[in-house]
Amino acid sequence: MPLLPSENGSRAVPYYALRHLFAGMAITAVGFGFFVLRPDLMVVENVQFNGHQRAGALELRHLSDFRNGTTLWGVDTAEVVRAVERHPWVKHANAELLWPATLRIEISEYEPVALVYYDGLYYVDAYGTVILKATSNDLNYPVLTGMGPELEAVHPELARVVLHDATWLLRELTAGDGLSASDISEVHFSRERGFVVHAHQSQIVFGVEELERRIRRLSLMLEHGLKLGQPVVVDLVSDSVAIVRPQNNPGITG
Repeated sequence: MPLLPSENGSRAVPYYALRHLFAGMAITAVGFGFFVLRPDLMVVENVQFNGHQRAGALELRHLSDFRNGTTLWGVDTAEVVRAVERHPWVKHANAELLWPATLRIEISEYEPVALVYYDGLYYVDAYGTVILKATSNDLNYPVLTGMGPELEAVHPELARVVLHDATWLLRELTAGDGLSASDISEVHFSRERGFVVHAHQSQIVFGVEELERRIRRLSLMLEHGLKLGQPVVVDLVSDSVAIVRPQNNPGITG
């Protein structure tokens, strides 16, 4: 096998290996020079959407308004992100170009935790963001009621504030071991009683103020044996005592 001479007597690199190396470098140089001279031929051939479940890939592609034949140099990733984020399920998006011909778009979607009743049922995320109108085949969520136009008639921002507090209450109730989202059927708000949570067969009255303190009181009651699987009313509004009574009957204090 022919070898190039080695001055120090060590084993030299085979001649055929160098020949292939130089050939590869030449091809790379020619390819690079070609693309420098003809950048119009460096087009995006693949558009990938990752992380989406509710938003359809065809819907996202349509919103992105990304045209076939767009060159790598002609892609405005910031504009692609702004366009894709118009989809009601898309919370955030990130776009990047991958050599040699791919545009990859990572999608982060809203996650519904409840339904709010307005002029129909709408999905709501854990922080009170209204996403879009609910579909009839996906309604297995707690329902937030009493937060419609009647509150907006009192004050334009009141419904938004109440919705924010309702989803906070829902998060806190399901954060521990006491309740899960499937245990809660409704969170109702009225100007007279404040927040009333319907869980199992029970009603838990929180009122409007000091919700955090009342959540702690309920947690202690659950730790000490309170059962919500029976038709009882748990009234947490009083500053000094919590009242537990059978529904439609006078209560006992605790």
